[in-house]
Amino acid sequence: MAHGSADVDVLEHPGFHIDSEAAANTLLRRHRALAAQKVVETADARKKVEAILTRSNAIINAIDSAVEVLEVRYDEELRLWSKAELASGDLKTLKLIEGICAFRDVPRSVSVIDVDAAIAYAQEHRLKLVDKVVTLKLDKAGYKKLAEAQFAKSAAWFPGIEVKAKYEKFSYTLTV
Repeated sequence: MAHGSADVDVLEHPGFHIDSEAAANTLLRRHRALAAQKVVETADARKKVEAILTRSNAIINAIDSAVEVLEVRYDEELRLWSKAELASGDLKTLKLIEGICAFRDVPRSVSVIDVDAAIAYAQEHRLKLVDKVVTLKLDKAGYKKLAEAQFAKSAAWFPGIEVKAKYEKFSYTLTV
């Protein structure tokens, strides 16, 4: 028995009241129909959201790929051109209509990367940088400082030290 729209009409009538089994069944049938409609609409909305997300992700991935292609093809040229444009002065920033190209010096960095080797060296040479707790702990800042001083004297680094040479970093920012 399809009562769908007939039930709506009856339920909206001002004279409708729950005064019989038939009236109770009419109300319950309408509740069941609305619950079923909610399930269908929710599933449909989820499918639409999934489709939108899938399309959006594909578009975003395509944009990311296009940006990567531009970077691979042209970033080095942009860096060299910007460097040439700035060569005549002391400026490190080139302001353009569409963005800003900038250079900055990144200072040399020294890091303790092999703590075991550093501890062994510090103990062997009695550098008083190792604290005995339950495990050995190295004063990395002190070890780096002594390593820098040693390097200045002998051009040799302590074991366990990593040195990254000073370099110039190039970046650009797009104008919004």
